[in-house]
Amino acid sequence: MAPRDGMRKGGGGENPGWYLPTDIPPTGRPTPTRLRDARMTRDDPPRRAPTAMTQKVAVLGTGKIGEALLSGMIRSGWPPADLLVTTRRQERAEELRTRHGVTPVSNQEAAKTADTLILTVKPQDMGVLLDELAPTSPPTA
Repeated sequence: MAPRDGMRKGGGGENPGWYLPTDIPPTGRPTPTRLRDARMTRDDPPRRAPTAMTQKVAVLGTGKIGEALLSGMIRSGWPPADLLVTTRRQERAEELRTRHGVTPVSNQEAAKTADTLILTVKPQDMGVLLDELAPTSPPTA
């Protein structure tokens, strides 16, 4: 297989047959990041969510993991106005509103309003959350 334009054959190591971008100097073994999309470099702008998207997304249980996911969505181009969050404590909800500009809501309101729900609660709390959401979810076919 011949390299594409702007690509060179990977050097040495265990897998010398990988093709890498020519603008990245060889460092021995290729990293998974370079292998995932060899055309993308660190200087490329981050991928953005489509601007025409008007989908509401709710992150239920916005603790450490939920906030990390929320922060990544905002950095990738999601408008904070389209993101809803739920928390156990009111202080945490206000902290997220101040830090990220998102809208804190109740679990039921999130289930009724959002097009997509992302559940980021601890496994031992998942059953309680699902029981709380069951009356607001549509029946399955």
